[in-house]
Amino acid sequence: MGGETKETESDPNWFQKNYDIDDTETFSLHYDKDFHARKYEMLEVSDEIYEQLMSDGNDGTIEFKGEPEEEAVLCTKNKTFVVKRVDTSNTLLLCAPPGKFDDGTIERDADGKKIAKTHAQVSSHLDLTEIAPRLEKLKMFLEKKFMITKSSVEEEELEEDGKKTSKSSSSYGFDFLLSKVQASEMELKDALENPSSLINAVEVGENRWRGIDEEAIEYVLGIVMASAVESGKYDFSKSEDVGMTAPEAFEFTEKKFPMEVLDLVLKKFGFTNKNMNSTLLGKKRAREEEGGGEQEQERGVKTTKDLVVRFKLERYIKHRFEQNAKFNYLEAIKAVNEEIIIDEFKIDIDEDKKTMDALFAGLAFFASENEFKRNVASALVANAMPREPKDRFAVLWKSKPKWLLTELEPYLEGMVKTPGMTREAMLLKYCRVSSGSKKIGGEIGGDFYSKR
Repeated sequence: MGGETKETESDPNWFQKNYDIDDTETFSLHYDKDFHARKYEMLEVSDEIYEQLMSDGNDGTIEFKGEPEEEAVLCTKNKTFVVKRVDTSNTLLLCAPPGKFDDGTIERDADGKKIAKTHAQVSSHLDLTEIAPRLEKLKMFLEKKFMITKSSVEEEELEEDGKKTSKSSSSYGFDFLLSKVQASEMELKDALENPSSLINAVEVGENRWRGIDEEAIEYVLGIVMASAVESGKYDFSKSEDVGMTAPEAFEFTEKKFPMEVLDLVLKKFGFTNKNMNSTLLGKKRAREEEGGGEQEQERGVKTTKDLVVRFKLERYIKHRFEQNAKFNYLEAIKAVNEEIIIDEFKIDIDEDKKTMDALFAGLAFFASENEFKRNVASALVANAMPREPKDRFAVLWKSKPKWLLTELEPYLEGMVKTPGMTREAMLLKYCRVSSGSKKIGGEIGGDFYSKR
């Protein structure tokens, strides 16, 4: 529910001032006539959170979200907080200045003492802790209905032109998603407008969204790359962005796909130059200028080649192997190279373990030096693992009892992060650290991380 917040009394002596009582004077405290009928919740916040709730950028509005079976959250315009109830054994009586609930007359009792009134009683208060937005329900909605698939992606433009279906009846409105997903307005916009491993959404109208599955994305990507090579307009040998726009891709793919789908695919794989006028980039930049508080994933800038190779390898591994299943990693590389049209994007086969560790980081691991020499890797795709830290670490310990930090790092990405908690603090919470002197690939390894 939404609610307006109002500035509260900040003067600790407001009671004495409103009732004109000095430090030596006593008074009577009476229940008012509606005391038992009034129900209030107290919300205790830090000074920092209070400033956020009252800031101009937040419009003074807060919203509680959560279905009966869900843990409640509170959302401002750009942040999400989990709500916890804290019980107290003390009796807390709520008072207000005269005139708040009556005509303001201050009465006196039989002894001549001023009568102050208490209007309600509470036995607990609500406490807020900032959390990352909970996007699993958004993913569920996008996959449940209106999903753009490989078989339908070419027909989407025809359906819109032929008016076979209306956008309002075949897509989700932003306001509907905002009411259901435990995320702030800015966090939800960021998730929808910026494709990731978790959320891939296409804007099909003004503030209307549909999901698109990975098979459809892979299909469109293949056509775009093949058509781009055939056009001869782009130099893929450079590491910088290609600078391809959705209108250009629309033309050289012979108007095969809707512009919105092409925009998403180009953005997801970094084909669009950061200075180009992409719809998605423009919207995100406008939000940042407004002071939007979305948090970027902590990862280095990746080239288009890196993004394409990672996507293709992940698709190959997670759709052919169960987690922890062993597979021949050289065969995986060869299979993916056969699917990549652009020669400059093909994967170089290297016998150096460090190179292969980097290539398969977050996708698979090498259980031993011997298995690496036998071209054997163990599948463990981070994006197919639970996002909650406790659950993800449980999968990691089950897969391998001890990890080096360099091996763990790819699996830390994509986890639900607690704002304010550093990576080091999270590792200390879930891991036990022991010194290691074991040689890894001919070099001395660092500390080992294992189950706490």
